[in-house]
Amino acid sequence: MKKILAESALIIIVSILLGCMVNIIRPHGIPFVGDWRNISAKDSENGYISVDTAHSLWSNRQATFVDARSDSDFAQGRIPGALNIPRGNENMYFPILRGTTGFDATIVVYCSSETCDDSIVVAEYLKRQGYTSINLYKGGIVKWIEKGYPLEK
Repeated sequence: MKKILAESALIIIVSILLGCMVNIIRPHGIPFVGDWRNISAKDSENGYISVDTAHSLWSNRQATFVDARSDSDFAQGRIPGALNIPRGNENMYFPILRGTTGFDATIVVYCSSETCDDSIVVAEYLKRQGYTSINLYKGGIVKWIEKGYPLEK
């Protein structure tokens, strides 16, 4: 029995190592950890844009804004013109975005605040769907309101 367990463990370890090596060698391997610096590092090293950069993109109509919060939060107030793609319902809401923007469109994804990760999850989903210019605005609606920028209800 011990021999079978040891051989099974060895096979699993070798399989994991082999899979990791193949992934590293492949030109488009799956990243082990998300690297948002390559998505759009406009203002910081971690790939997030600031509230002022988000506002500039919005006011100059240079981006489509995607709100990753729930339907009810979205209904209470959002960045004007933002589309709602709530975390966990991406497949259901994605056709709305797809019908209005091309894959090369500049997208800004946000949620409620700096502690909210919904925007990251939705941005990862959009990246997997083929969008190439995704900006993460991590300050969310809280920072937007603090700055006195407009809301739509």
